[in-house]
Amino acid sequence: MLRVQVFEYGVGFVNDTLCQVNYLSIDGVRYCRATMPPYIQVPKRQGGLIEIAWLISHSSECNEEGCAFDLQAVDTGEPKKYRVSPLVFKKAKEYDSNDRGVLSISFQFFATLLLVVWSSYIYIELGATLFFLEFIVLCPSFPHSKVTRVWVTVAIGLPRLALALWVYWLGVMLLITSSNDYITIVLNSVALAFILDIDEYLFMLCVPVKVKAELADTEPFLWPARHKFMMTLADSTVPKVIVPVIAAMAILALQYNTPDGYSEMGDGIICACGLSGEQCTDAILRGKAAMADM
Repeated sequence: MLRVQVFEYGVGFVNDTLCQVNYLSIDGVRYCRATMPPYIQVPKRQGGLIEIAWLISHSSECNEEGCAFDLQAVDTGEPKKYRVSPLVFKKAKEYDSNDRGVLSISFQFFATLLLVVWSSYIYIELGATLFFLEFIVLCPSFPHSKVTRVWVTVAIGLPRLALALWVYWLGVMLLITSSNDYITIVLNSVALAFILDIDEYLFMLCVPVKVKAELADTEPFLWPARHKFMMTLADSTVPKVIVPVIAAMAILALQYNTPDGYSEMGDGIICACGLSGEQCTDAILRGKAAMADM
Protein backbone atom coordinates (compact mmCIF):
# COMPACT_ATOMS: atom_id res chain seq x y z
CA MET A 1 0.00 0.00 0.00
CA LEU A 2 1.35 3.46 -0.96
CA ARG A 3 0.50 6.64 0.90
CA VAL A 4 0.62 9.71 -1.34
CA GLN A 5 0.57 13.14 0.30
CA VAL A 6 0.35 16.35 -1.76
CA PHE A 7 2.02 19.30 0.01
CA GLU A 8 1.53 21.95 -2.68
CA TYR A 9 -0.72 22.10 -5.72
CA GLY A 10 -0.24 25.32 -7.64
CA VAL A 11 -2.88 25.10 -10.32
CA GLY A 12 -6.65 25.11 -10.60
CA PHE A 13 -9.53 26.83 -8.85
CA VAL A 14 -11.16 26.19 -5.51
CA ASN A 15 -14.65 26.04 -7.03
CA ASP A 16 -13.70 23.36 -9.59
CA THR A 17 -15.18 20.50 -7.54
CA LEU A 18 -15.53 18.15 -10.55
CA CYS A 19 -11.86 18.43 -11.59
CA GLN A 20 -12.80 18.98 -15.21
CA VAL A 21 -9.92 21.14 -16.46
CA ASN A 22 -6.83 21.00 -14.23
CA TYR A 23 -6.26 17.88 -12.22
CA LEU A 24 -3.77 15.35 -10.94
CA SER A 25 -4.64 11.74 -11.86
CA ILE A 26 -3.33 8.94 -9.65
CA ASP A 27 -4.16 5.48 -10.99
CA GLY A 28 -7.08 6.90 -12.94
CA VAL A 29 -8.65 8.87 -10.07
CA ARG A 30 -8.76 12.64 -10.49
CA TYR A 31 -7.70 15.04 -7.75
CA CYS A 32 -7.64 18.84 -7.96
CA ARG A 33 -7.26 21.85 -5.74
CA ALA A 34 -10.92 21.77 -4.66
CA THR A 35 -10.98 18.07 -3.77
CA MET A 36 -7.44 17.29 -2.68
CA PRO A 37 -7.54 15.12 0.48
CA PRO A 38 -4.86 15.22 3.20
CA TYR A 39 -3.43 11.97 1.86
CA ILE A 40 -4.30 9.26 -0.69
CA GLN A 41 -4.08 5.51 -0.13
CA VAL A 42 -3.07 3.77 -3.38
CA PRO A 43 -3.04 -0.05 -3.61
CA LYS A 44 0.06 -1.53 -5.13
CA ARG A 45 -0.11 -2.78 -8.70
CA GLN A 46 1.68 -5.82 -9.96
CA GLY A 47 5.31 -4.79 -10.31
CA GLY A 48 4.99 -1.95 -7.78
CA LEU A 49 4.14 0.74 -10.36
CA ILE A 50 1.57 3.49 -10.05
CA GLU A 51 0.46 5.89 -12.78
CA ILE A 52 0.51 9.65 -12.09
CA ALA A 53 -0.67 12.14 -14.74
CA TRP A 54 -0.90 15.92 -14.47
CA LEU A 55 -3.11 17.94 -16.80
CA ILE A 56 -3.07 21.73 -17.05
CA SER A 57 -4.97 23.58 -19.78
CA HIS A 58 -3.38 27.03 -19.61
CA SER A 59 -0.64 28.70 -17.62
CA SER A 60 -2.94 31.62 -16.75
CA GLU A 61 -4.65 29.38 -14.23
CA CYS A 62 -1.52 29.01 -12.11
CA ASN A 63 -1.65 30.55 -8.67
CA GLU A 64 0.96 32.59 -6.82
CA GLU A 65 3.16 29.55 -6.10
CA GLY A 66 3.44 28.82 -9.80
CA CYS A 67 2.44 25.86 -11.95
CA ALA A 68 3.86 23.07 -9.85
CA PHE A 69 2.92 20.44 -7.32
CA ASP A 70 4.86 18.81 -4.52
CA LEU A 71 3.93 15.30 -3.38
CA GLN A 72 5.49 12.46 -1.45
CA ALA A 73 4.78 8.74 -1.90
CA VAL A 74 5.66 6.41 0.97
CA ASP A 75 5.41 2.64 1.08
CA THR A 76 3.31 1.89 4.17
CA GLY A 77 3.52 -1.88 3.78
CA GLU A 78 0.69 -4.35 3.77
CA PRO A 79 -1.74 -4.75 6.67
CA LYS A 80 -1.31 -7.87 8.81
CA LYS A 81 -5.05 -8.36 9.19
CA TYR A 82 -7.88 -8.04 6.74
CA ARG A 83 -11.54 -7.61 7.52
CA VAL A 84 -14.09 -8.82 5.00
CA SER A 85 -17.73 -7.84 5.39
CA PRO A 86 -20.10 -10.64 4.37
CA LEU A 87 -22.34 -9.63 1.49
CA VAL A 88 -25.54 -11.47 0.62
CA PHE A 89 -27.28 -10.69 -2.65
CA LYS A 90 -31.01 -11.09 -2.10
CA LYS A 91 -31.85 -11.43 -5.79
CA ALA A 92 -29.11 -14.01 -6.32
CA LYS A 93 -30.62 -16.11 -3.52
CA GLU A 94 -34.10 -15.77 -5.03
CA TYR A 95 -32.86 -17.14 -8.36
CA ASP A 96 -30.54 -19.78 -6.93
CA SER A 97 -30.90 -23.07 -8.79
CA ASN A 98 -29.48 -25.21 -5.98
CA ASP A 99 -31.79 -24.17 -3.14
CA ARG A 100 -35.44 -23.12 -3.28
CA GLY A 101 -34.96 -20.30 -5.78
CA VAL A 102 -36.94 -19.66 -8.92
CA LEU A 103 -34.53 -21.69 -11.07
CA SER A 104 -34.61 -24.74 -8.79
CA ILE A 105 -36.43 -27.93 -9.78
CA SER A 106 -38.45 -27.92 -6.55
CA PHE A 107 -39.88 -24.46 -7.23
CA GLN A 108 -40.73 -25.30 -10.84
CA PHE A 109 -42.54 -28.47 -9.74
CA PHE A 110 -44.38 -26.58 -7.01
CA ALA A 111 -45.39 -23.80 -9.42
CA THR A 112 -46.60 -26.34 -11.98
CA LEU A 113 -48.71 -28.15 -9.40
CA LEU A 114 -50.21 -24.89 -8.16
CA LEU A 115 -51.01 -23.71 -11.68
CA VAL A 116 -52.68 -27.04 -12.47
CA VAL A 117 -54.94 -26.63 -9.44
CA TRP A 118 -55.71 -23.02 -10.31
CA SER A 119 -56.38 -23.89 -13.97
CA SER A 120 -58.71 -26.73 -12.90
CA TYR A 121 -60.59 -24.33 -10.65
CA ILE A 122 -61.10 -21.86 -13.50
CA TYR A 123 -61.91 -24.72 -15.90
CA ILE A 124 -64.95 -25.56 -13.78
CA GLU A 125 -66.10 -21.94 -13.86
CA LEU A 126 -65.58 -21.71 -17.63
CA GLY A 127 -67.49 -24.95 -18.16
CA ALA A 128 -70.45 -23.66 -16.12
CA THR A 129 -70.41 -20.41 -18.11
CA LEU A 130 -70.40 -22.25 -21.44
CA PHE A 131 -73.30 -24.48 -20.34
CA PHE A 132 -75.20 -21.35 -19.30
CA LEU A 133 -74.60 -19.74 -22.71
CA GLU A 134 -75.60 -22.94 -24.51
CA PHE A 135 -78.85 -23.07 -22.58
CA ILE A 136 -79.70 -19.42 -23.26
CA VAL A 137 -78.89 -19.59 -26.95
CA LEU A 138 -80.00 -23.09 -27.98
CA CYS A 139 -82.58 -24.42 -25.52
CA PRO A 140 -85.98 -24.55 -27.28
CA SER A 141 -87.85 -24.42 -23.95
CA PHE A 142 -86.40 -21.05 -22.93
CA PRO A 143 -89.56 -19.06 -22.12
CA HIS A 144 -88.59 -15.76 -23.73
CA SER A 145 -88.11 -14.16 -27.12
CA LYS A 146 -84.94 -14.00 -29.19
CA VAL A 147 -84.36 -10.43 -28.07
CA THR A 148 -84.32 -11.59 -24.45
CA ARG A 149 -81.88 -14.35 -25.34
CA VAL A 150 -79.55 -11.78 -26.89
CA TRP A 151 -79.79 -9.44 -23.90
CA VAL A 152 -79.13 -12.23 -21.39
CA THR A 153 -76.18 -13.43 -23.46
CA VAL A 154 -74.65 -9.96 -23.83
CA ALA A 155 -75.40 -8.67 -20.33
CA ILE A 156 -74.76 -11.84 -18.27
CA GLY A 157 -73.13 -14.68 -20.20
CA LEU A 158 -70.33 -12.89 -22.03
CA PRO A 159 -69.32 -10.67 -19.04
CA ARG A 160 -69.21 -13.79 -16.87
CA LEU A 161 -66.93 -15.48 -19.41
CA ALA A 162 -64.67 -12.41 -19.70
CA LEU A 163 -64.52 -12.05 -15.93
CA ALA A 164 -63.47 -15.68 -15.48
CA LEU A 165 -60.66 -15.30 -18.04
CA TRP A 166 -59.53 -12.00 -16.47
CA VAL A 167 -59.48 -13.48 -12.97
CA TYR A 168 -57.55 -16.47 -14.30
CA TRP A 169 -54.86 -14.23 -15.81
CA LEU A 170 -54.61 -12.10 -12.69
CA GLY A 171 -54.34 -15.23 -10.58
CA VAL A 172 -51.51 -16.56 -12.74
CA MET A 173 -49.63 -13.27 -12.46
CA LEU A 174 -50.16 -13.17 -8.68
CA LEU A 175 -49.08 -16.76 -8.12
CA ILE A 176 -46.04 -16.70 -10.40
CA THR A 177 -44.61 -13.21 -10.02
CA SER A 178 -45.61 -12.21 -6.46
CA SER A 179 -42.95 -14.13 -4.54
CA ASN A 180 -40.85 -17.28 -4.49
CA ASP A 181 -41.75 -17.96 -0.87
CA TYR A 182 -43.84 -21.10 -0.66
CA ILE A 183 -46.04 -19.92 2.22
CA THR A 184 -46.76 -16.59 0.50
CA ILE A 185 -47.78 -18.34 -2.72
CA VAL A 186 -50.13 -20.70 -0.86
CA LEU A 187 -51.73 -17.78 0.98
CA ASN A 188 -52.21 -15.97 -2.33
CA SER A 189 -53.91 -19.03 -3.81
CA VAL A 190 -56.27 -19.22 -0.80
CA ALA A 191 -57.11 -15.53 -1.29
CA LEU A 192 -57.89 -16.15 -4.97
CA ALA A 193 -60.19 -19.06 -4.11
CA PHE A 194 -62.01 -16.85 -1.62
CA ILE A 195 -62.57 -14.19 -4.28
CA LEU A 196 -64.14 -16.71 -6.65
CA ASP A 197 -66.35 -18.13 -3.89
CA ILE A 198 -67.55 -14.77 -2.62
CA ASP A 199 -70.84 -15.11 -4.52
CA GLU A 200 -71.57 -18.33 -2.60
CA TYR A 201 -70.88 -16.57 0.70
CA LEU A 202 -73.17 -13.70 -0.28
CA PHE A 203 -75.88 -16.21 -1.20
CA MET A 204 -75.62 -17.93 2.18
CA LEU A 205 -75.61 -14.58 3.98
CA CYS A 206 -78.31 -12.61 2.16
CA VAL A 207 -80.85 -15.10 0.74
CA PRO A 208 -83.71 -16.05 3.11
CA VAL A 209 -83.87 -19.61 4.41
CA LYS A 210 -87.23 -20.20 2.69
CA VAL A 211 -85.79 -19.36 -0.72
CA LYS A 212 -82.79 -21.61 -0.08
CA ALA A 213 -85.13 -24.50 0.79
CA GLU A 214 -87.19 -23.95 -2.37
CA LEU A 215 -84.07 -23.96 -4.51
CA ALA A 216 -82.81 -27.12 -2.82
CA ASP A 217 -86.14 -28.92 -3.49
CA THR A 218 -86.34 -27.80 -7.13
CA GLU A 219 -85.80 -30.58 -9.62
CA PRO A 220 -83.02 -29.98 -12.15
CA PHE A 221 -84.11 -28.95 -15.63
CA LEU A 222 -82.90 -31.49 -18.19
CA TRP A 223 -82.71 -30.90 -21.90
CA PRO A 224 -80.77 -32.65 -24.66
CA ALA A 225 -77.54 -30.89 -25.58
CA ARG A 226 -77.14 -30.23 -29.28
CA HIS A 227 -73.34 -30.12 -29.51
CA LYS A 228 -71.02 -33.07 -29.08
CA PHE A 229 -68.33 -30.68 -27.84
CA MET A 230 -70.46 -29.66 -24.86
CA MET A 231 -71.34 -33.29 -24.15
CA THR A 232 -67.64 -34.23 -24.17
CA LEU A 233 -66.82 -31.26 -21.99
CA ALA A 234 -69.43 -32.30 -19.44
CA ASP A 235 -69.04 -36.09 -19.35
CA SER A 236 -65.41 -36.90 -20.27
CA THR A 237 -62.68 -36.89 -17.63
CA VAL A 238 -59.80 -36.51 -20.08
CA PRO A 239 -60.32 -32.80 -20.92
CA LYS A 240 -60.71 -31.98 -17.23
CA VAL A 241 -57.21 -33.36 -16.62
CA ILE A 242 -55.35 -32.57 -19.83
CA VAL A 243 -56.49 -28.96 -20.34
CA PRO A 244 -55.29 -27.65 -16.91
CA VAL A 245 -51.98 -29.52 -17.22
CA ILE A 246 -51.29 -28.17 -20.72
CA ALA A 247 -52.25 -24.64 -19.63
CA ALA A 248 -49.95 -24.77 -16.58
CA MET A 249 -46.99 -26.10 -18.57
CA ALA A 250 -47.49 -23.51 -21.33
CA ILE A 251 -47.62 -20.64 -18.82
CA LEU A 252 -44.44 -21.78 -17.08
CA ALA A 253 -42.65 -22.29 -20.40
CA LEU A 254 -43.50 -18.73 -21.41
CA GLN A 255 -42.53 -17.34 -18.01
CA TYR A 256 -39.11 -19.01 -18.04
CA ASN A 257 -38.11 -18.90 -21.71
CA THR A 258 -39.38 -15.58 -23.07
CA PRO A 259 -37.07 -12.53 -23.26
CA ASP A 260 -36.67 -11.04 -19.78
CA GLY A 261 -38.13 -14.27 -18.38
CA TYR A 262 -36.96 -16.12 -15.29
CA SER A 263 -34.16 -17.99 -17.07
CA GLU A 264 -32.66 -14.92 -18.74
CA MET A 265 -33.11 -12.77 -15.64
CA GLY A 266 -31.61 -15.47 -13.44
CA ASP A 267 -28.53 -15.76 -15.68
CA GLY A 268 -28.08 -12.00 -15.55
CA ILE A 269 -28.41 -11.80 -11.77
CA ILE A 270 -26.06 -14.73 -11.19
CA CYS A 271 -23.56 -13.14 -13.58
CA ALA A 272 -23.80 -9.73 -11.90
CA CYS A 273 -23.71 -11.01 -8.32
CA GLY A 274 -21.77 -14.25 -8.53
CA LEU A 275 -19.58 -13.52 -11.58
CA SER A 276 -20.35 -16.96 -12.94
CA GLY A 277 -22.48 -18.66 -15.56
CA GLU A 278 -22.14 -19.85 -19.14
CA GLN A 279 -23.62 -16.62 -20.54
CA CYS A 280 -21.49 -14.38 -18.32
CA THR A 281 -18.99 -13.01 -20.86
CA ASP A 282 -18.28 -9.54 -19.51
CA ALA A 283 -14.93 -7.95 -20.29
CA ILE A 284 -13.96 -8.11 -16.62
CA LEU A 285 -14.55 -11.85 -16.54
CA ARG A 286 -12.56 -12.31 -19.73
CA GLY A 287 -9.74 -10.38 -18.09
CA LYS A 288 -9.92 -12.62 -15.03
CA ALA A 289 -9.82 -15.71 -17.22
CA ALA A 290 -6.79 -14.36 -19.07
CA MET A 291 -4.98 -13.63 -15.82
CA ALA A 292 -5.80 -17.14 -14.57
CA ASP A 293 -4.22 -18.64 -17.70
CA MET A 294 -0.99 -16.68 -17.23
